[in-house]
Amino acid sequence: MKNRLAGFTLVELLIIVAIIAVLLAMAAPPVWKAKKKAQELKEQAEKRSDQVDKEYLNRDKERTLNATDESSRDGGLILEARERFLLKEAGLCHRLRGCDRWT
Repeated sequence: MKNRLAGFTLVELLIIVAIIAVLLAMAAPPVWKAKKKAQELKEQAEKRSDQVDKEYLNRDKERTLNATDESSRDGGLILEARERFLLKEAGLCHRLRGCDRWT
């Protein structure tokens, strides 16, 4: 009787490789679709974020331009009415040029 070594035959290995290839071929398209969808969602989120950033920038620009007109009367500072009030109440108005003109 022949002593046969334990192991796989070439045919068995080829069958296993073929099965793995078929499974990968079946699994790959859904993975690619999911990856593509994730990329699209990321791009949409970035666009929305850019739009929000632009809106904030435009608001800040308008606020700065509007405040600049007042700042020349207020000693070069851009302060809101609440900030002006708090400075007066804290007794710090004397340190700021033009503070006495604040109403």
